[in-house]
Amino acid sequence: MNDILVSAGQERLDAVTNSAWCKMWQASKNGAVKERSRWKYDQVCRDWLTYLGRKADKPLEIITKGDAVGFRDRLAIEGLAARTVNQTVKLLRGIYQDSVEQGHLGRNPFIGVNPLREDKEDVKRQPFTAGEVKTLIDAAEGDWKGLIVLAATTGLRLMDASRLQWRNVDCDGGIIRLKTAKTGAALMLPVHPAFAEWLTEQPRGIAAAPIFPTLAHKAGTGKSGLSMSFKRLMERAKVAAGVARQADKEGRGRTVSKKSFHSLRHFAATQLACANVHPEIARAITGHADADTHAGYITADIAALRMAVGNIRLSA
Repeated sequence: MNDILVSAGQERLDAVTNSAWCKMWQASKNGAVKERSRWKYDQVCRDWLTYLGRKADKPLEIITKGDAVGFRDRLAIEGLAARTVNQTVKLLRGIYQDSVEQGHLGRNPFIGVNPLREDKEDVKRQPFTAGEVKTLIDAAEGDWKGLIVLAATTGLRLMDASRLQWRNVDCDGGIIRLKTAKTGAALMLPVHPAFAEWLTEQPRGIAAAPIFPTLAHKAGTGKSGLSMSFKRLMERAKVAAGVARQADKEGRGRTVSKKSFHSLRHFAATQLACANVHPEIARAITGHADADTHAGYITADIAALRMAVGNIRLSA
């Protein structure tokens, strides 16, 4: 009966819409994947359904390979790196393949969508100077001030830092414990005096309460994401981002800045190197070493880590 209806241009009796399927697929991942992955899935589904417009509330069968290719090309035009675009298409291919395997869809519209060419990028990122970090801290307000201090003194990545909870911080012992979202590495970091001072001015939460409540719920990317918010903060502080790579005249490719929030991670690593901190100790702080190596160092000698972090200066 469904085959007859579809051939006649009608909806299937048990038709599942694109938006409904994406929601069901996302719900199936709750508790099954890391939080960072779930954020990524949510963002991809949101962008895809926005692109579909009215088709989002139409049955799965209405989506064609042309829609899939069009979405791929739209992402490229918007400036996303080829690798990011290809990862997005791969994820959507998996989402629709699950609907095929469960009998909701006859064919996967993302099958046969060719990936974009991924040219090797040679983008030179730069750390902030001590003067620029101080300028950013002075220009920042509320949670952003604390977040910048934290990242500059530990090298934590944006999402790890912004999602920090009170249970991760031993205020009395002056130690931060967390697992990184990117690698799952377990870190134990001394609290820098500047961050400790900021913490004393905040109302202390309990357990899973976020240390940065106004930032913790926000995505990292997107127009309203943390990365763009930090970029606007840089503009207000008159800290130049610079251009590491420029999009072409037709708008293809993506303009990449030399400096961004990640430059605070570079800043911390550079400060430790300039202070002649042993490379293994420095990597234990930034988490660049493999999990087993850095776990051995931070467990064996927290005093050495504390002394190393004390070498980071937030003023020129």
